[in-house]
Amino acid sequence: GLGCAMYDQGDVEGAIKELGLSVMIEPTNASALKDLGRVFYESGQAEESISCFAQAIQIWDDSAQVEGNYDYLLIARHLATFLESRGERDRAMIYARKAALFEEQFMPIRSSRPES
Repeated sequence: GLGCAMYDQGDVEGAIKELGLSVMIEPTNASALKDLGRVFYESGQAEESISCFAQAIQIWDDSAQVEGNYDYLLIARHLATFLESRGERDRAMIYARKAALFEEQFMPIRSSRPES
């Protein structure tokens, strides 16, 4: 969308405003929250990033839009790693479990044997 394009062109403030407006108009837009979280994270605004990513995960959980949603997996992994690095182990474990459950339920099992 426009917010991501603005960010890609170096307009961080414009991207935050545009994506924030998208979230204000549609608070359950997990994709906009994910994108806003990415902009916050990449611009060094960790707390805002965590909040956006956690909200996106919650929306996807509540709406059962998890299956096949690899953004969910990536964000859950990111939150787990980032929170762990900050010493927030309890919160990190919540997202690590979500990522592990996603992988268990939706990722194809890979055989350790090469195919013939």
